[in-house]
Amino acid sequence: MKTSVRIAGLSAPAITAALLTISGCSAGRDATWTTTALDKGSAASRAAQVAEIEHDPLAYLHTVARNCHELDQYTLTMTRQERRGLGLFYHLQPTEHVQCWFRRSPFSLRMKWLDTDLKYGETTYVAGQENDRVRFVPRWSILGLKPGIVRVDLDAAVRWGEAKYPLTDFGLERLIEQTFKFIGEAGADASIRYVGLETVSGTDRPAYYIRIDAPAANPPQPSQDLFIDPNNDLPLATRIYNAGGKLEAAYIYDNLDTNVQLSDDDFLLEAERDASAADRSASAARE
Repeated sequence: MKTSVRIAGLSAPAITAALLTISGCSAGRDATWTTTALDKGSAASRAAQVAEIEHDPLAYLHTVARNCHELDQYTLTMTRQERRGLGLFYHLQPTEHVQCWFRRSPFSLRMKWLDTDLKYGETTYVAGQENDRVRFVPRWSILGLKPGIVRVDLDAAVRWGEAKYPLTDFGLERLIEQTFKFIGEAGADASIRYVGLETVSGTDRPAYYIRIDAPAANPPQPSQDLFIDPNNDLPLATRIYNAGGKLEAAYIYDNLDTNVQLSDDDFLLEAERDASAADRSASAARE
């Protein structure tokens, strides 16, 4: 029997505070992921875990949160689709495929778009660098000139309708934190239900599917589909729906690699690497 957990007996602020002590669709419907499966034990142990999740999905989300908090750095390929834009142009955008490099401290994120038909090229952000600004290179520029490096403040992409969230909201841990915040804002109306071990459409990867309904959340966000990889108990995908039941945002985290040693150079744009290499060559020639 599937269990739906309701959060009762606490005010919304109290729930939010408690959950946050644990310490980024339609694209998701047809996108794929591939990661190396990990042996997590026998079929019996897997069945026991499923029974525990079914009994108390919220407790399992705490486990997922702890696992996310332990990740200091990783790379992954993100598939995302977001409803964004300005005014009459606010709508569900095309699916994007993005290679990502993440480091916890200092917070660092580089993203490289793999879709050659999108205007985005590459962006990077390291907390405290460049006066805390984001650096990016568009794929095209006006008059056919070679695109240059552009520097903007952290919230510029959100203000322009080019992104739904700032770069600092990226990450597996941030996704779970936002999920807890969503639950807390709904208070006693929040419902957390383990649906089952399901495969996201278009993939062959089974995932623990947890459905969260919180119609009283502020701002309105009635539901979230959260998919957890049973091999590592980390988020694999999510879909977020708006008050009208339409897809608001969706993300898949593919090719997750936590066994990486990222350096400052990994958060340089390719254009910056090319310029540095050219400077070294010119210096060597002068010598």
